Amino acid sequence: MFNSKYDAYVIPFDIHPTDPAEIEHMAHQLLNVSLTMVDKIAAKNLCELYYASKTKEIKHVAILCVGHIARVYKVLVNPEIIGDIKNIALDPTHIHYGVANDTLDDIEVFVSRIIRYDH
Repeated sequence: MFNSKYDAYVIPFDIHPTDPAEIEHMAHQLLNVSLTMVDKIAAKNLCELYYASKTKEIKHVAILCVGHIARVYKVLVNPEIIGDIKNIALDPTHIHYGVANDTLDDIEVFVSRIIRYDH
């Protein structure tokens, strides 16, 4: 049973997990936060925190969540993260190339009055 409205969104603090079960749990929780959290600022902040992960699966989900947050909450994460995602989207050999482009498309469609990008 959850004690508060935020307990359902508890994510392990280690942003660089190596255990496959922990990676999967963290990815599901991060997606849940980006799509359903009531507090859009908390969702944005968690996404920014986990974007720094060195675990490729978590980084992938964090990039995806940037787009979800733009779509669901109409807010953007830190401009440095957006710039980094733009750079990834320009490199077809990058492991996160596809998700980066999807994320930038979400930003363009759902918060285009806030940000424009070239790619």
